[in-house]
Amino acid sequence: MPVHVSWANEEQTALFMTFEGRWSWAEVMAAIVERNAHIDSQSHIVHVIVDLRTSHGMPPNTLTAARGMEKQHRPQNAGMTVVVGSGAFLKAMFDVFVRLSRKASESYAMVNTIEEAFELISADRVTD
Repeated sequence: MPVHVSWANEEQTALFMTFEGRWSWAEVMAAIVERNAHIDSQSHIVHVIVDLRTSHGMPPNTLTAARGMEKQHRPQNAGMTVVVGSGAFLKAMFDVFVRLSRKASESYAMVNTIEEAFELISADRVTD
């Protein structure tokens, strides 16, 4: 499966959602179900690092799929979602998304490296 969900640390306070090669929105939705099960299994805040560094573009119908993902169940103990390695198109979409939703600017971020993602999550955990 081109979208993998795995724990990012031993404390189980962060998950990786790793996108490899070409993937479909159906695969993303299945990974979201798995991600939510991991988060729901914990009593503490769990952050998500979405790793797009080895992804090959976006499938068709991105805007429609994004609206569908917005409606998905988000566990109460879900923390920040930090996206790593996105392209120019996704960055532009993200900028619009953040402008339209104040909540998005508090829950989502984009960075260039995995190290930056962990730094951002660590800073967020200090303020929790």
